[in-house]
Formats: sequence, structure tokens, C-alpha cells
Amino acid sequence: MEKQRTLLFVTNSELGQAGVILAVAYEFLVRREYDVHIASFPALQSSIDHLNDTAFRLSNGTCSAITFHHLSGKSMKEAAPPGTEFLDLHPPGIKGALFAYDNVLPATFAPWHGVEYMTGYSSTIEIINHVAPRLVVVDPLFSQAVDACNAIGQKCMILSPNTFKELVLDRQPSGGALWKFPA
Repeated sequence: MEKQRTLLFVTNSELGQAGVILAVAYEFLVRREYDVHIASFPALQSSIDHLNDTAFRLSNGTCSAITFHHLSGKSMKEAAPPGTEFLDLHPPGIKGALFAYDNVLPATFAPWHGVEYMTGYSSTIEIINHVAPRLVVVDPLFSQAVDACNAIGQKCMILSPNTFKELVLDRQPSGGALWKFPA
């Protein structure tokens, strides 16, 4: 029998981001030629346990389980600034956009301070080195994992619940993100 191919998925524990990772990991799990690992924060543990139970039950006990690795440090939600409701709702218009720019974007894209960031980054590298995957599949909002893969030359790919449009808007020439595409 051919050796299983090892895949490592690295994601934030918030289900809005982790949902697509869980769905794709499940598809690889039910194919016996893959050894599936997921690295995230402890808050995702119960979702992994449920996924493993479901896969085992639906496969009549023939599939293996996802191996879960706990990342050190704070999750995105835990690292959000104190007193800020994570991903606050905001009103439309200029006032709402300014509020989102000051509160929502930092909590979403860069909630970690230097030491917190490096803790997640180092933990990701340790897990990658321990698992030795053929490929790492990364949540793009978990920037520590993206940076870790780039730093150590690990083959990786980005898997996002967002559309391609959201991932490339910043690369549009002449400020196209502001005028070329509808919200």
C-alpha cells in the first residue's frame, strides 16, 4: 500500500474562517490516501471532534481521524483590542466606513501585538516541522501561518471563504478597488 500523503491545514478558530478549512479537510479525510492534520487554537477542538465523529460514523468506521494540533498564543478573537466587540456592526456611509477602518479592520487583519504574533508564528513553524506535510493549506487571515510557510520555504496554498475579488482588490491599478468594483 502506498504511504499516505500528509496535509496540514492551519486556520484561525473562528468558524467564519475555519468553516471552509473544515469542509475541505473532511473531503480529504474520507479519502484514505491522506493523513489530515489541522492546527488551530483550542476553541476549534470541539468542531474537529464532531468532524471526526461524523466521518467515522458515515464511513462505517473505515476512515481515520483528523489529528488536531493546538497552536500557542491568542486566537484572532482573543487578540482583538479590549473593549472592542469583535467585528462590530457599523452604520453605512462615511461615518460607518471610518468606524470600520478604525475598529473592524485591525481586529480582523492584525489583532496581534508583536509578542503575540511571534508566539503564533513560532508555534506554526514547530507544528509544520513536527508534521512534515507535503502541503500546508492556510487561512489567509492567519498571517502568522502565511509568514511561517514563506520563512521556512514550506509549500503552501491559501484557502479562503472569500471570493477571488476580495483577495485581489488591493492589487488593482489606479485605486480600482475604490471605483472599479461594486461593494
